[in-house]
Amino acid sequence: MTRRAARRGRYATAAIGVAVLLAGCDGRREAAADSPPAVAPAGAPVPASDAPLTPGLAPLTDAALDALQPDGAYVEPDFAAQAAGVAGDRAKYLAWVDTALAEDPGLLDLRLERAFQRVRRGDAAGGLADYATLLARDDLDPFLRRRVHWYAGWSLLDLGRDAEALAHWREAERSHRGRPEWVPYTYALPLWRLGRREQAVAFYAEAVITDPRWASAAGLQRRTARWQDDERALIEDVRRAWRAAR
Repeated sequence: MTRRAARRGRYATAAIGVAVLLAGCDGRREAAADSPPAVAPAGAPVPASDAPLTPGLAPLTDAALDALQPDGAYVEPDFAAQAAGVAGDRAKYLAWVDTALAEDPGLLDLRLERAFQRVRRGDAAGGLADYATLLARDDLDPFLRRRVHWYAGWSLLDLGRDAEALAHWREAERSHRGRPEWVPYTYALPLWRLGRREQAVAFYAEAVITDPRWASAAGLQRRTARWQDDERALIEDVRRAWRAAR
C-alpha cells in the first residue's frame, strides 16, 4: 500500500466517526437541529457572483422551464441523493476537512461535503469554488458527478438561484437514467418560488402518488423533520395549493 493510499484510508476511517450518514427514506440531505442559519452571519465572506457554477450549465431558460413537466411515476431509489450529516461541532469538522484536503486534494467526497457546508455556513464563494473544482474534473466518475449536481442544487436553492438549482437537479436526474423518487418534491421547491405554481403542484402531486405521507400536514412534517424551517414552509405552501386544487 502506498503512503497516500494509507493516508486516504485513515481519513476515510476518521470520517465515519465525524460525519454520520443520514440516508432517510426521503433520500435527501438532512440538516441537524443546530444547523447554522441559511443567511450569512456577520463577518462572513462576500457571496460569489451570479455567474453560472459550471460554464456549460446555465440556469434553465423560460423555454426549458416550460418543458419541465412530470413524466411518469417517480419510484426509483437514488443512492447518489444522500448526504453526510455532520455530528458535533461543524467548525471543528470543517477545520479537519481543510487539513485533510490540504494534504490530499484528491479526497473528492470530503471536498463535496465541504462545498455544501461552506455554503450553509455563509461562505458562498468558498463553497461554489469547491463545486466548480469538482465539476471541472474530467476523471469524475458518473455516480460522484451525479452526487455533486444533486448537492449543488440544494446549495443553489439556499442562495436563491432557483433556475440554476433546477439545471443541476435536471443533470442529476438525467444521469440517473430513471425516475428517482426525490425529483417531484425537490423540483416543486424552486418552481414554486419562481412563480410556476401549477408546475410545482403538478410535481407535488406525483410526490403524493409515490409516498402518500406528502398528502397530510402530519406526514409532511415527518418527511421534512430535518429540513430547514424555510424549506419546510415552502413545501407546505405547495402542499396546501395541491390540496386546494384537488
